Amino acid sequence: RLLYAQHELVISRFHFMLEAATKKANSKIRLRQWKQGSDIWTGRVNPEPGSNIMPCRPDALFSLLLPDELQGRQTVNFFYEADRKRMNATRMAQKMKNYFEFFVSERFRGVCGINKVRAVLVETTDSEWAMNLRRAALNANVDADCVPLFWFTSSEVFSSRDKSGIPRYLRRPEVVLERVWLSTVDEELLSVDNN
Repeated sequence: RLLYAQHELVISRFHFMLEAATKKANSKIRLRQWKQGSDIWTGRVNPEPGSNIMPCRPDALFSLLLPDELQGRQTVNFFYEADRKRMNATRMAQKMKNYFEFFVSERFRGVCGINKVRAVLVETTDSEWAMNLRRAALNANVDADCVPLFWFTSSEVFSSRDKSGIPRYLRRPEVVLERVWLSTVDEELLSVDNN
């Protein structure tokens, strides 16, 4: 139960950061929707013919409205995974395969009511484990070396404390929108707002 509670707290913190960052007066980004839990569980996907049917259960789905973008690119959708280092890299690679097959089959359109997905954001406990998961994605046979579908960051980015002991997510929740995500394609940090 404690592990479940800790997992839910990470998801809630991430949701809080998105809400707070997009409500700032100078933010041109809006949080269009947030869904989490069984409402967005995608049922089951079959990653390969003849293989076991595996579930695809994101922790959250959110959509951002970017009004300054060109028509047709103003809404970006992300799945979010709060990894608490409870899965080994092999299981995480299988989860990434499930996501990939779910996207290739385009079943997410009917299940989640969205047309396309920009990325699966994976927040994990520390930067070393984030790099392990990134390597797992590259070894998962999901075209991760050429398609930036999986982005990784560490909770350390959000929870580092200043001299007063206040965590960054309370001081500057907009960090969640900044270049703190590393994809599997190259070493350039990415932001969820296309900048």
